[in-house]
Amino acid sequence: MQWIDVNESLPLINEKTRDSENVLVVDEDGKVGNAFVMRRCNGDIEWYHEDHPCRSDPPWIDPPTHWMPFPKPPKEVYATAEMD
Repeated sequence: MQWIDVNESLPLINEKTRDSENVLVVDEDGKVGNAFVMRRCNGDIEWYHEDHPCRSDPPWIDPPTHWMPFPKPPKEVYATAEMD
């Protein structure tokens, strides 16, 4: 998997909820975390830490420079999870 520059592409935003799935992000200081992107009613895009308590509050994180989707779990774990 490759890091994706936020100036080139953003995670897919669900048009009903106006937010994306959680993704891995890195900021200009090299801090790595997980976050989601949200499109505000006015069209602005903001990034939020994945466990941000209220999506109407100001964004939690510094704008990331890059993002990437989470990898799928190992096949052994994935197969076990599907059986539950």
